[in-house]
Amino acid sequence: MDTDTITVYDNDGNANNYDILFTYDDEDTSSSYVFYYDPEDEEQVFVSKYDDEGHLFPIEDGAEWDKAEEILASYSMKSDT
Repeated sequence: MDTDTITVYDNDGNANNYDILFTYDDEDTSSSYVFYYDPEDEEQVFVSKYDDEGHLFPIEDGAEWDKAEEILASYSMKSDT
């Protein structure tokens, strides 16, 4: 993804704009992830998988969620220094 913002559509088709915190490419699974947040509520970070065309997909696997949380924690530790 080559942008600083992302538009996510909810179940009702409403567009919501978020700021991208960072993206991550997992070489082990060949999956790409985008970590993003609402600029009006920077406390909550969302994460989705995305494909080469920029389509977002939910993370549904527990092990994959655990890995995403580890990646976010590692990023947070680096940005605190």
